[in-house]
Amino acid sequence: MSDFSTLLILTFLPIFIVGLFLSAVQIRAKRASEIELRKIDRLPPVSIIICALNEDQNIKKKLDFLFSDSEWIEGSEVIVVCAGSEDGTPEILNSYETNKTLKTIVIEEKLSKVQCINKAVLKSKNNVLVFSDCRQEIVHGSVAQIVKNFQFNDVGLVSSVLVDDVLSSKSSVIRAIINWCSISMSKTGSAVTVYGGLYAMRKAIFTPIPEEIMMDDLYNTINTLSQGSRVIMEPKAIISDYHLLKYFKKERINRSTRGLLNFMHKQNGLLKRLSWKDRINFLVVKYLRIFTVFWVPVFLFYAVMNMRGFEEWIVIWGAVVLTIPYFIFKKEYEFIGLVAFTTMVTVFDYLFNKKRSVHWEELEIDDLE
Repeated sequence: MSDFSTLLILTFLPIFIVGLFLSAVQIRAKRASEIELRKIDRLPPVSIIICALNEDQNIKKKLDFLFSDSEWIEGSEVIVVCAGSEDGTPEILNSYETNKTLKTIVIEEKLSKVQCINKAVLKSKNNVLVFSDCRQEIVHGSVAQIVKNFQFNDVGLVSSVLVDDVLSSKSSVIRAIINWCSISMSKTGSAVTVYGGLYAMRKAIFTPIPEEIMMDDLYNTINTLSQGSRVIMEPKAIISDYHLLKYFKKERINRSTRGLLNFMHKQNGLLKRLSWKDRINFLVVKYLRIFTVFWVPVFLFYAVMNMRGFEEWIVIWGAVVLTIPYFIFKKEYEFIGLVAFTTMVTVFDYLFNKKRSVHWEELEIDDLE
């Protein structure tokens, strides 16, 4: 085998790893027997925690939904932390002052999301914590579907499924693959993808989230796994958000990548407490993107530099074949290019320019309309 062939194979090694990983997930899922949730006459009460920063456009709709008769679980409570809002969010919260099941923590000082969550958990009274954001819409019955899973003692955290189309089960190809993979992994062990828009965990497992952490869902996932409890995704619990291609823009890619690097940097000790299987799953699902954007260009460059004779035609025809779908999937190609470029820049900034801020800026909604 020529040097060119070897380098070309190495170039696409990440794709081979993904294919092997997905095949293993599918095989294990097919062998797993379906576990039926038994009917529960009375669901355990939960503490629903929401962090609301400048959410006057969304908070009322979310609270009215959670307090509706069809969604409310008897004995539950809702805790909203509003820290540093400069819009009408505090006034909206004050309008619920007669509702004794709502606890509000209003602070003038702007706090990070993890700081708000830590404060809310201290005020909570129930054994199951449900975390939700304001923006995403929740399909009716999703909270109950999540809570039912805690009838199994080995389950420590349960995530919803995130789709793109409002209040439907449709999703983009990328999200569909992530959801399928996570649901399949849940059948035989644990998933490692948790959506911050709606997930729940046992309060006994929760530990205060370190303030240098950017993503609460990521920390709670690994913390749960490190304690030997399972993390699963409930396919009947559905939330919807903006389409991935609209939502995952430069700033979002930047802070997501920065959050992953921050977690690996600050919580390496926590990762070492995972089982080898959970550790591999976590690294493949969460960090293969970062690995790939550096691996592929480097080995492709060396392959081109080492090609001879007919090998030049292989590269030319390969480039043509990969370019043709661009005219069909232009948005997807541009999205992949944006993700790759932004990820690479963020990694360099984090490592060499020390751009390691844990600040999580608000999403620019106007850009998504």
